[in-house]
Amino acid sequence: ISSKLDSLRQRIIELEAENAEVKAKYIKVMDENAEVKAENAKLRCALEEHEARFTRLEQRDKEKTNLIAKMDDDIKEIKQSSANASSVENPNNVVRLGKLEKMAKPSNTSDSTFNSNACKPICTETKSLEDKETDDLLDEEYRRKVSDEIRQRKREKKLQSELIVQESSPAINTSCITDLSTTSTGLVTPPEQVVEESIPKESSAESAIPCESFGNKQDTPHQKIPEF
Repeated sequence: ISSKLDSLRQRIIELEAENAEVKAKYIKVMDENAEVKAENAKLRCALEEHEARFTRLEQRDKEKTNLIAKMDDDIKEIKQSSANASSVENPNNVVRLGKLEKMAKPSNTSDSTFNSNACKPICTETKSLEDKETDDLLDEEYRRKVSDEIRQRKREKKLQSELIVQESSPAINTSCITDLSTTSTGLVTPPEQVVEESIPKESSAESAIPCESFGNKQDTPHQKIPEF
């Protein structure tokens, strides 16, 4: 009986040791599980941030494409109206508009590259802080490029309007000169009427009195100056 008790005691000691090892392994696994859960939570937050950033970038791309399309339509309307006006007023404008179209071709190529860059997919993988900083730098460069393209388009529109005004002004001046020449040839005022028109009312009324006295002395008929 004592031998059995000893064997049972030995077995209990072994089982207790195994149980302690199992408990230690369980605690270690639980710690690892907690770390994995925390890492998963961080990854979920990063994924949500990337998804929100991706949606914002898509919205900005849509707004920029709409703005560029609107500016293209405005430029086309300006070119069409300027072409119509130049064909009526001065045929030399057609040549200059052709030059403006050649100048606008590089901006169109830059728009194509801009649209190709905007359509590239954005990777939604988890990134470190350095990757986020690079993304911010790329975003700033992207905004600067878009603002430069918008300024270039505004300069082109201003240049087109200035050319239209410069080309339309000589035609207006020539038309004014022709109108003045026709009026000057058609309506020639005699020198007597010019003298009478240059005399004001008060001076004409005052000059009528000495004319009467002088007429009485010289017995000449009185010439009345018309009033205006």
